[in-house]
Amino acid sequence: MRAKYLEILEMLRLRIQRGDYQLDGFPSEQLLAEEVGVSYMTARRAVLSLIEQGYLKREFNGRINLPARSGKTPPVVALLLPAIGSNIYWDWYTALCELVEGMGGYVRLINYTDFNDRFFFDTVARNYYGVFIVNQEDFPRLNLDLLRKHRSRVVTLFNDYSRQGLACVDSSPVRGVSRLIKAEVAQGHRNIACLNVIGNSQIVQDNIAQWQQVTKKAGVQGKLCQQEADHTTIPEVAAYELTRSLLKGKDRPTSIFCTSVAPANGVLRVARDLGLTPGHDISLVFYGSNRRARLFNPSLTCLQTEDKRIFLGKALKWLGTKERDFDGPIVFKPTRVRILKGESSCAPLVDSPR
Repeated sequence: MRAKYLEILEMLRLRIQRGDYQLDGFPSEQLLAEEVGVSYMTARRAVLSLIEQGYLKREFNGRINLPARSGKTPPVVALLLPAIGSNIYWDWYTALCELVEGMGGYVRLINYTDFNDRFFFDTVARNYYGVFIVNQEDFPRLNLDLLRKHRSRVVTLFNDYSRQGLACVDSSPVRGVSRLIKAEVAQGHRNIACLNVIGNSQIVQDNIAQWQQVTKKAGVQGKLCQQEADHTTIPEVAAYELTRSLLKGKDRPTSIFCTSVAPANGVLRVARDLGLTPGHDISLVFYGSNRRARLFNPSLTCLQTEDKRIFLGKALKWLGTKERDFDGPIVFKPTRVRILKGESSCAPLVDSPR
C-alpha cells in the first residue's frame, strides 16, 4: 500500500500547479493535518518533500510559502457557475482554461447553489485577476451592488449587465432571435409558438420580446408557453410536458421557437411520440449558439456565432489593462450573427393548421 504522506504530497502538488494557494498562501503543517485528517508528522513529511522538490520554501520565520517566480505573478481567474446547470457551461470553461493557461495562469471553477451562497460573495470579493460569472436568473440588488463594487475585475457571461456598469461577454446577442423568427416567417409559417422553461431572466425576457415584435409585425399568430423554473427544474422534462400540451391542442403551431437549446431533447421526443417528424411535420428553432447542435437527431437550427475564445480573449485583455475603471458600457460580442441551418426546421406542410 502506498504511504499516506505520498498521497498528500501528490494532492498538494496538484493544488499548487493549478494555483490553489496563489491568493491565500500555503497553510501551516498543523492546519494541513487537520484539513486532511492525518497526524502532524505525516503532513510535515509531505511538506518537507515538496520543499526538497522546489514546490515550496520555508522562510526565516518558519512560515511556508510558494517560491517567488521571476516576472509577473501568474493570473488566477475564477469561473463562477450555478451548482446545477447546463452542459453548455462546459464550453465556456474549456475555452477560458485554454486562454488563461496560455497566459501561464489558472482557472478556478467555483459553484454556487443560489445567490445567498457565501461562495458567491467570497469569490467576488477575493483578489482574483478576474471573475467570470454565469447566472441563470437576474442578480438581486445585494449581489449586483457587490459586483459593481468590484466591477474592475468582474465579467458576466450570457446576460448583459453593461447597462448596470458591468463588463459582459455575449456570444449570442438577442438580436439573433429576430433573424430566426423572420426566417420562419419567410418560409411561410403563420403560427409560431414560443417555448420557455429556463426562468425569467432579462435575456429570456428580451428573447420573448423579440419573438413578439417580429410575429406581431408580420401578422403571425403564436402562443407563449412557459413554466416557472428554479434550480430544481429539469429543462428537458418541463419542455416535454409543455410541448405535448401545445401540440395536442386544436390550434397547433407549425413552428416552435425555444428560448434555449437546453430543452431540445424534450421537444424532439414529444414530437416523435405524437407521430410528428421534426424538420418535416413541425419546424423547431432554438436560441443560443451551441456547437453540439449538429449532434442532435435531427440537427438543430440555432444561431451561429464566432468562437467564444475570441470574446473571452478580449475580456482577458481588458482585465489586464489600466482602463478597467470605466464609466461606459463594455460588451464583447460578435459583430454579426448568422443562422446555423439544421435539420429541425422546415417550411410548413400545405395541410398544416394555420
